[in-house]
Amino acid sequence: IESEMPPYLPLALGAGELRPIELAEAYSVFMLKGDRVRPYPIVRIVDPEGNVLKKYEPKIFRSVFDPVAAAAMDDLLRGVVTGGTGRVALPVPNARAKTGTTSSHRDVW
Repeated sequence: IESEMPPYLPLALGAGELRPIELAEAYSVFMLKGDRVRPYPIVRIVDPEGNVLKKYEPKIFRSVFDPVAAAAMDDLLRGVVTGGTGRVALPVPNARAKTGTTSSHRDVW
């Protein structure tokens, strides 16, 4: 996480603000069982004729988190969607979620 994090206790509950791409990178350690990936919002740039001008590959950082702890956290995040407070009406393959928001719901997604 590169954004400045405020030095107060509610930070542990997600009280700080982050860009979605930073959050995706931070949570990637759970999905990848301890590895972390730096995603790119652009996969490739193509000209009008279909030629690939530039291609972006995600950067993978190996073994940055305990794989056993990552697997346990991944199971918890999956449980939110399959039977917790973030349960979805239709099955979403491989979906994960984190519950919690502000009381005004201004940052729900």
